[in-house]
Amino acid sequence: MGTGLYSAHPMERIATVGRDGIFYQIGAEVDLGEEAVRFMAVHTAAPATPERIPLWEQDFEQIPRPDGGAPWVLAGDFNATLDHDNLRGLLADGYTDAADATGQGLDPTWRPVEGGYLNGLVRPPAVTLDHVLSEEGVAVLDFAVLGKDGSDHAPVLATLRLP
Repeated sequence: MGTGLYSAHPMERIATVGRDGIFYQIGAEVDLGEEAVRFMAVHTAAPATPERIPLWEQDFEQIPRPDGGAPWVLAGDFNATLDHDNLRGLLADGYTDAADATGQGLDPTWRPVEGGYLNGLVRPPAVTLDHVLSEEGVAVLDFAVLGKDGSDHAPVLATLRLP
């Protein structure tokens, strides 16, 4: 398993983004001609057991904060809801959650696969773990949770406009 970024425009990897954890989070700057935008494909460790919580916290520490350069767009499996302090910290640092901005912040993006139980005991509820965050100044035009097939995560689609 891993994480990747693809672009129809020229793109250069940002080596200082991400870490060598459970999932590789990758960042890149995309050249749009007169503008540039930075993307990070997010996939933090799941805090499913006490041993994994420190990895999850370290992954959040590695997520870039707005710095006055080209705007950041962070997208992927944050393994966090809007109720988690780690995600609220990103929002406080200057990011907007696309789903929340369009009134869909509670639309579930993760559902256990059919018959899926946590540790064989409890069937967890559907929750919102997948997000698209953009820096303030990047307009959120639309957001949708798409249908899923064969995965416990639903794809999400955000339409954004750069400043």
